[in-house]
Amino acid sequence: MPVQHHLRFDIPDDKPYDRPDWYFQAYGNLLLPFVANHSPLRFWFSRYQGAGVPKHLLVRYESDTMFDPTTLDIQPSEHTEFDIHADLSGTRFLGTNQRQTDAPDRGSKIFDFLHTASVLTLDQISHRDQGGYWVWEENPDRGNNHSGKTLEIVHHLFCNLSAVPTAVVVVDSVQANQKQINQIQSPLYAKNLGVLNPNSLVVPVQY
Repeated sequence: MPVQHHLRFDIPDDKPYDRPDWYFQAYGNLLLPFVANHSPLRFWFSRYQGAGVPKHLLVRYESDTMFDPTTLDIQPSEHTEFDIHADLSGTRFLGTNQRQTDAPDRGSKIFDFLHTASVLTLDQISHRDQGGYWVWEENPDRGNNHSGKTLEIVHHLFCNLSAVPTAVVVVDSVQANQKQINQIQSPLYAKNLGVLNPNSLVVPVQY
């Protein structure tokens, strides 16, 4: 029977993790070999960095065996069994619903969604440049992928089919200047940067 696990990788400041896209470098150096060598049944990952939060990568995976990370460049600081379904079955993933009330089933569906998103994200890794840095896939269709990233159209289609608006926080100009950040932030980043408060202007961008 498959067992679910949790991995944490603390990312150093050394090359190639010395740029703002440190997480993408970690995807190439850690996650590509993890998937290739272990072939987990399902997995997903997330990245973190913020005020007082050192940069790190969390990986949750489901497998018949426990992954041996000794071949990786960075060894995990945490590697334990972890109930992914329970983690994805809380109130933030299942609201008031008279038709669907099975929280573990919802958690498994969320896991399926995150697994597919993770696979697609890793599929965007193109190659290493001459400096040893991993390079994103570049998309020339700027009419649909304005930033040149292919997953922008996937994000658009998800918002279109689900009608979930994208929330944007408009940070107070004084705070933005003090923090030297853009006035437009996602709620999560605004929270991490300490500029989200009960009076913050949060604008839903409709699709």
